Amino acid sequence: AVLSEMDEREKDNLRVTDKAMDLPTLAQRVCEIHNVTPVELRSGGRRHEVVEARRVLILLAIKAFGHSGAEVARFLGVTTSCVNRTASAGELPPVTRYINV
Repeated sequence: AVLSEMDEREKDNLRVTDKAMDLPTLAQRVCEIHNVTPVELRSGGRRHEVVEARRVLILLAIKAFGHSGAEVARFLGVTTSCVNRTASAGELPPVTRYINV
């Protein structure tokens, strides 16, 4: 039981996932659902829909697909601190809404 728990922790720490979705594809899907453009998503706009789409993208990219905070920050054009704070403060939305199952 202890070894099994260690394996799970190691997977979490190493961000090993069997699901793979790159950031541009994920961003496009999030934009479609939240009715924003990819340009708006990456421009730093503060409209509610844009902020929500950006938050969802950060949570999905980090918690569901194992991207690093720095990678997501570079993609969005924001600081790593901003991405990591958002990821730690938010609850993961239903992943099935954003991927084709």
